[in-house]
Amino acid sequence: MKNNIAACDGGTDIMNAATTALGHEPNIQVGATSSGFGGEANSTTGEITIAPNPDCCAATQTLIHELTNVSTRQRSQEIRAQAAAGDLSREEFTRAFEEKEYRGLRNALRAFDACKNTWGCGAGATARHEWIRGATDFDDYYNNYLGESHKNYWRGVWDRNYRAAYEAKHP
Repeated sequence: MKNNIAACDGGTDIMNAATTALGHEPNIQVGATSSGFGGEANSTTGEITIAPNPDCCAATQTLIHELTNVSTRQRSQEIRAQAAAGDLSREEFTRAFEEKEYRGLRNALRAFDACKNTWGCGAGATARHEWIRGATDFDDYYNNYLGESHKNYWRGVWDRNYRAAYEAKHP
């Protein structure tokens, strides 16, 4: 995956962006994710886990997405701080994180389009996140493409960690 991105990243410069955001290169591993998603990133530590994918082409796309999440770690910290202060409702929190996710998916599509031949994706390969290609912008993606299960992941994070702060500030 790292070799694929070093050879071609579709102009995203995503490994450099993630390394700059962290102050060190992210630690990338393959294994089961605690979220059940195809990949996950801890934007605080820079740990990235890529679930076993059907092939290196799909895994590379997932890594591009997770590197984007790491590269926007400052925004993650801002969202969490706003939520901890009781300033973001459940839906505002969910939308804020899903907007970051959307950026990563768009980066993965961009890189796939530019790099699929370099990555050895094979004739007729389609992007792992092809399902979002038709979204015209974030609002269209959020309202018409994104599944409730992914939104519910972020809603659950808010419920567990930030609900009390929000309800205390907005009785």
